[in-house]
Amino acid sequence: MPNSTLASLTAATAATGGLFYGTQSGADRKFTLTSTGASIIEADNAGTVRSLLNVVYDYGNTGTGTVTLNLNNGITQKAAMTGNITLAAPSNPVAGMEMSVQLTASGGARTITLSGITVPTGVTFTGTVSSGSVRRLKLYYSGSAWLLTSNLEFA
Repeated sequence: MPNSTLASLTAATAATGGLFYGTQSGADRKFTLTSTGASIIEADNAGTVRSLLNVVYDYGNTGTGTVTLNLNNGITQKAAMTGNITLAAPSNPVAGMEMSVQLTASGGARTITLSGITVPTGVTFTGTVSSGSVRRLKLYYSGSAWLLTSNLEFA
């Protein structure tokens, strides 16, 4: 992969102002956007961090009962719901972390109940998932609470 230039990195992230990854001298680097352009803020583990972001951890079959996902397994996780479950607040979070959870109803319609996860004000969480459908949840950890930011079902 060719080196990322400061000009191209700055232009690519001007709208977001967030962290991003690029390559410099053939090595993965983590950059941040500043008022004067992009700058390197970390090099040692950028490749490891990027690989963790791209991994989908397969929890396997949930069975019934409480499911507590462990963020040490990654920020994107999936499971087959083979029974009704209570999805508990994930363990090992870091403030500002977002997590994606994919739950597929297997063997019939399934129900998800949330525990320790706050639903937005004015929203009623509907946890019934049709048989064979996929429920995609997005969670955000504020540093003191898990917040549900997205709840979508795909047939």
